[in-house]
Amino acid sequence: MKTSNWKSVVKEYQKKMGADEGILYSHLLAEFMDLNYKWDEFVELFGTNKERIDILNKSASQFWAHTHNILFDDILIHIAKLTDPETTCGKKNLSIQTLRSIKSNDEKFDRKLKKFIDRVLKDTKFCRDWRNRRIAHIDYNYRTNNKTKLKSANRAKVLKCISGIYEVLNLIESHFIGSELHIASTRIYGAYDLLCVIDDGVRFVEEREARLRAGKVLTQDYQISKRSWS
Repeated sequence: MKTSNWKSVVKEYQKKMGADEGILYSHLLAEFMDLNYKWDEFVELFGTNKERIDILNKSASQFWAHTHNILFDDILIHIAKLTDPETTCGKKNLSIQTLRSIKSNDEKFDRKLKKFIDRVLKDTKFCRDWRNRRIAHIDYNYRTNNKTKLKSANRAKVLKCISGIYEVLNLIESHFIGSELHIASTRIYGAYDLLCVIDDGVRFVEEREARLRAGKVLTQDYQISKRSWS
């Protein structure tokens, strides 16, 4: 769906789906786009190839190890929130489970939507386990009992979760809007650009150290950079 601004996006979905359903779906779609962006950036840094990991390790290995864990945890939390129950403590959540309320005149669509949602809930169970027992809370038994393990979490399982949520949203998009859901990703001013800057810095340091070892130093090799922000 092509629109000029967010308000027009919501209105267009409301026209096609109904007032409440359009608001629900459009905001879930926005949340998913945010999740997908974070996942793309994570993969740019940590899930593309060994060479990129080497660049990060050469620059600040401990920092990037922490960053990896923080970003991964955030993605798990986001998936958990998107698949939470319809209500928590009497308050309504913005979750794909609320999409069960969307009805059509097509029983086949209704059954397929329910099937897709049920499958996502099964696939994302490990995200809620991590969120509930390790990230959002520190479960006593998990931390103190070696036999109490978390469900395994890895990039392949996360990708399956994201793909499953996309299938739910795309099913609705196709049925009510009549088009495929396209989630555009941009690399402008993101993780890829950061990697290029880090790579330039790493290569500069390596070339300077090589000159020092070879006794072919340049004047600037002895100069300490003045940083206005330090």
